[in-house]
Amino acid sequence: MRRTGVALAVVAATAVVAGALPGDRRVGRQGDGSVVTPTGQMVRPAGLAVEVAGRPNAVALHPRGHTAALLTALGAPVTVVDLTSRRVLQRTGSGKASFAGLAYAPDGRALYASLADGAVLRFAVGADGRLSHAARLALPSAGRHAEIAGGLAVSPDGRRLHVALNRSNALAVLDAATGRLLRRYPVGVAPHDVLLAGGTAVVSEQGGAAPRPGERTNGSAGTPVASTAGNGAAAAGTVSLVDLRTGRVARVRVGLHPAGLALRGRHVYVANAAGDSVSVVDLAARRVVATLPVAPFAGAAGVSPNAVAPLGREGLVVSLGRANAVAVYRWPDPARPATLLGLLPTGWYPDAVAVDAPRRRLVVAHAKGLAAPPASFGALAGHPDAADVRGERGGLTLVAFPSAAALRDGTRAVAELNGWAAAAAARLAPRRGVAPVPVPARVGEPSTIKHVFYVVKENRTYDQVLGDDPRGDGDPRYLQFGESVTPNQHLLAKRFPLLDNVYVSGTVSADGHQWAMQANVTDYVERQFGSFARGYSYDGGDALAYAPTGFLWENALRHHRSVRVYGEFADHRDRTGTRSDVPSLDRVLARHYPPFTLEVSDAERMRVLLGDLAAQVPKHGVADLTIVQLPLDHTHGLVPGRPTPQSDVADNDAALGRLVDWLSHSPIWHETAVFVVEDDAQDGLDHVDGHRTTMFVASPYARAGLVDHTFYTQVDVVRTVEQILGLPPMTVMDLVARPMTTVFATAPDVTPFVAVPRLLPETTNPEPAALTGAARAWAEASEEWDLDHPDAAPEQQLNRAIWYAVRGFVPYPGDGRVLLPSDLGAEAEDDD
Repeated sequence: MRRTGVALAVVAATAVVAGALPGDRRVGRQGDGSVVTPTGQMVRPAGLAVEVAGRPNAVALHPRGHTAALLTALGAPVTVVDLTSRRVLQRTGSGKASFAGLAYAPDGRALYASLADGAVLRFAVGADGRLSHAARLALPSAGRHAEIAGGLAVSPDGRRLHVALNRSNALAVLDAATGRLLRRYPVGVAPHDVLLAGGTAVVSEQGGAAPRPGERTNGSAGTPVASTAGNGAAAAGTVSLVDLRTGRVARVRVGLHPAGLALRGRHVYVANAAGDSVSVVDLAARRVVATLPVAPFAGAAGVSPNAVAPLGREGLVVSLGRANAVAVYRWPDPARPATLLGLLPTGWYPDAVAVDAPRRRLVVAHAKGLAAPPASFGALAGHPDAADVRGERGGLTLVAFPSAAALRDGTRAVAELNGWAAAAAARLAPRRGVAPVPVPARVGEPSTIKHVFYVVKENRTYDQVLGDDPRGDGDPRYLQFGESVTPNQHLLAKRFPLLDNVYVSGTVSADGHQWAMQANVTDYVERQFGSFARGYSYDGGDALAYAPTGFLWENALRHHRSVRVYGEFADHRDRTGTRSDVPSLDRVLARHYPPFTLEVSDAERMRVLLGDLAAQVPKHGVADLTIVQLPLDHTHGLVPGRPTPQSDVADNDAALGRLVDWLSHSPIWHETAVFVVEDDAQDGLDHVDGHRTTMFVASPYARAGLVDHTFYTQVDVVRTVEQILGLPPMTVMDLVARPMTTVFATAPDVTPFVAVPRLLPETTNPEPAALTGAARAWAEASEEWDLDHPDAAPEQQLNRAIWYAVRGFVPYPGDGRVLLPSDLGAEAEDDD
């Protein structure tokens, strides 16, 4: 097998550009037309951009090339775009769009779209590209669950449909007209994409081959996956070559999380989304004959190459999801080295690419798109100053086949938009004899901080909590848990820095916890939005949600730092206590500290944690890194008999205050820093952006009374923790992240922090019988919600329930009137 290199000095190109996000820039559309994202990047696509609602997971070009179809998570599963006028013609279909699977029949008269709820949609296609006569081709159930249709391919004669059965680990051949099952072939775990090459069906499998007896395994959607001993992630990806005549299946091992497939001649190109590579499979030899590393520079791990397409007879285009770019290669023959010609900037998180050869252009789908006008993601109709986290808009980028000059300019632009210039500084060797400072300039240099506490809370925006602090950029119109409810968080913001330009990088708990602990999110998780049919991995429980670069606690353990984790990423509890399916975490997990549940108060959690610390301090046993989950600010909404939202948040606030108070009165305070973040900000509104959130830093070295407008994200927090503890960055995202040096002073102030006793008494939501009108309707609806798991309750309903509980039954911003739960049924389902 050839492992071919590339030739382009991307690192050299970055050395002359500025970092992507200096100063106090805010998320959203900028004056130059670019967009700042909450992942700490900027987006400014080459070519022409078309915005659409939802999150596109796949793109298909009509054979005539005048329209393109998108498989869109959230809302209608299919969107049709006129490529000439660049207008959305149609959003249509019902059901939950899958992570892949969209194809026109060869004659262009039918379109097939995969769903995550047990079916494939078949549409008739009109002369103008519009779709009609939707038919649901039902798939056999997968045991107790609906089947998940993955990638699909239509036979050259248009009569047969080949569909990846993602939950059943099989390839189905259907009658394309009726959906009748004609044949079924077993393949590997979690089949993703399907491609036809003559009489062979090629299937990419993200979970690899079925585990052999005695092999280490972890789970994904109820299926064992061969896994690693460290973070329990999938150990390998595979491709199955299914002979459609004989039924024989050959399996070829490729890179991690194989996703998109492309065919040229006798070679299949496989985009390994978690492997930062493209594998080339020779169909005749049935083996990998070349592997192309696609990281644009050394150390750029996690760029998510998730789609690939041939460009003529010698070119290759690879979508780099996490770099917001496509890479263009000259690679006429896998037996020869590939040459990276350059990069082109796209919209936010490209995940599918098609080549429109007759018009000499690339058509790239991006899942998160650009910003919704006027300035931020998710501005609400009729209330443009309020935004929620769901405002990510997907779309298309149309780019002419690039010239050499366009690729040179594009490479420079991609480097600048991603802030890759910072990578060189992150890899500088530590200097000898450097005096300790709170945040060292180089990884491995000494820090005055020896103990880091990293606290993760749940789902609040900045304005919800600190909108009443006149020193920062808050808007009290969206305040819900002000100083009377959260006195300790307000006191932390006064005693230590007030940070009013901080953003969560994800959207919901399923990716929010990943960002907070991995400094990245796998392509697998990015594509689950809209259904999360394989599971909701906010707390683990899915081998395919874990990146090979690992977790923050693994990084610490690898570099001989002690770690203790309380609740975070713990996916279950058994007779021995709290457990995790992540082996490296399970070894350092506090068994007696509960995993996520709203049935345990944060006061009780803090009792457990402080009891441990009281025993550890005299023995010098406090870990270098302590990770703590404090989730009760998620709230119970209006569930009858449960604590009111104000009561939950007050409990959460008091617990956090007690932690900082205890630490500040302890012997380790002089060498301690506490970082407090939210996992996401989905359950509230903010006037700057729906991703803006609270963050608190408490330490003798944290600048007292500072009001800091510096742009920071969750990834910057991870990078700061790494810098303090001497840990190298894990991914391309924390590699170029900004250590939070503005927050710290060199001289300590060891004055203890004195927590404020809880001001709000414990209160519970009334029973429906005691209520009337809208209040009763909301109480009755809330009784049906699942609050044992984050985000299982319908998000838009829960957000309004919290608003009504706190602000009274006045209209939620953007609604115009008080809504009933039934008014939001379809919307809540679409956003779930």
